[in-house]
Amino acid sequence: MDLSERVGVVTGGASGIGRAVAATMAQRKVKAVALVDQNAAVHEVARSLNQEAGREFAMPFEGDTTDEAFRASVFDTISKAHGLVSLCVPAAGITRYQCGTQPILSLTALDCGLDTLLAAEAQGGMGALRRKSLALTGLFMQLVRTRLHGQGFGIATPELESLRGSQVSLTRQEGAYAIVQALIARGVIGDFRAGDGGHHPDILRFGFTPLYIGYADVWHAVEHLRQVMTSGEWRDARFAHKNAVT
Repeated sequence: MDLSERVGVVTGGASGIGRAVAATMAQRKVKAVALVDQNAAVHEVARSLNQEAGREFAMPFEGDTTDEAFRASVFDTISKAHGLVSLCVPAAGITRYQCGTQPILSLTALDCGLDTLLAAEAQGGMGALRRKSLALTGLFMQLVRTRLHGQGFGIATPELESLRGSQVSLTRQEGAYAIVQALIARGVIGDFRAGDGGHHPDILRFGFTPLYIGYADVWHAVEHLRQVMTSGEWRDARFAHKNAVT
C-alpha cells in the first residue's frame, strides 16, 4: 500500500514494534511520522530512521501520551508541518500483543481492507460509498413499508439521511428472534436485539455494506422476509431455539 500522501503518529516509538512500524511506513513512502515516546531515546531512533530512509520523515516527540496537552501539541505540530494525520498506531509495544498473534493477523487483514477502500477512490471515494449506503438503506426502508405493510413491522432507523448510518433496525412486538433465524436459514444475515418488554420492542437489525452489497440484494432480502411472514415459516419451532449468538 502506497502511503506517500499519508501522515502518521506512532506512540511507543522509541524501540521494538513501534520502531519497526515506523520503518515499515518509511518503506511504503509515508510522507511523515510523529514518533512519540516517554523515553528520550526517541530522538536517536528518529535520527536513525531518517538516516536509513535517506530522508527526513520521522519527527521525535518526547512526552507522556496520557497528557492531553502533549497529545494535542504532537498532532498540531506534525499537521502544520506535513498535513492532516490519517494514520495512528497507538501504544505500539510488546504489551499490546500479550493476547497472542491475533492483532498481527488483524493488521494483515486491515491492510487488505484499506487497499480495497483506497481502490474506491477512483469511483468517488468515501463520498460515493456514503451516497450508495444511504440509497441502499433508503430502498430497504421503502420496500419494507410497501411490501410488508400489515405485517407488524416498525422502522426505528431515522428517515433523515444525516442521522442514518449503514444499518436499518426494524421493530416488532412478537417473533423478532424467530424471524431473524428464519432469514439466516435462507442466507439473509441479520441480527436480533431484545427490547425491554415494554415501551421498546425487539429489534431486527440489518447492515448494508456499499462496497459489495447491491440494490438487487436489498430487493431479494425483503422478498425473503415477505415470504417468511406470509407463509408463517418463522413460527417453525426450530427458529425459536435461542442460540449463543443472535
